[in-house]
Amino acid sequence: MTLENNEAMYGADNAIDMDLSTYSYAKTAGNVNTWFRASLDKEHCIKQVVHYWTYRKLTNTHTCSKDTCTCEGAQCTNLPLRVYHQTTVSGDNVLSGCKLGDTVEITDIENDEGVFIYEIVIFTTPKGSLLNSLTLSYAIPNIFPEAHPTM
Repeated sequence: MTLENNEAMYGADNAIDMDLSTYSYAKTAGNVNTWFRASLDKEHCIKQVVHYWTYRKLTNTHTCSKDTCTCEGAQCTNLPLRVYHQTTVSGDNVLSGCKLGDTVEITDIENDEGVFIYEIVIFTTPKGSLLNSLTLSYAIPNIFPEAHPTM
């Protein structure tokens, strides 16, 4: 659910428009964690994810290895990132400098402000090749799930 249900102003597409004056905002409601999810076209080897969470170019930078993603930034604890398989099965050849998955998700675990994404940049290694298709979604799980193909 976006702020004021205004998809044009706060929709998921704003997270990848390369414009820090726009943003995607998944609004918190109730006691359910709010999330932002990027569903990729296939399994990719995710090396790094940069999440701009304010117009002042403040970021959380998530660097991934085979087993986990570590974060540097002021909002790492409140807005953790997960890379996982939602629609694909994990491949056999896992490279050490990245995490395999077809989904990147950022969750507001404190359930206080929701998830602001001024921009999200997902870096993959050659195994994953270029992103050909991306579906962004933001929601309060089980209440207002929304998904929007963007590429």
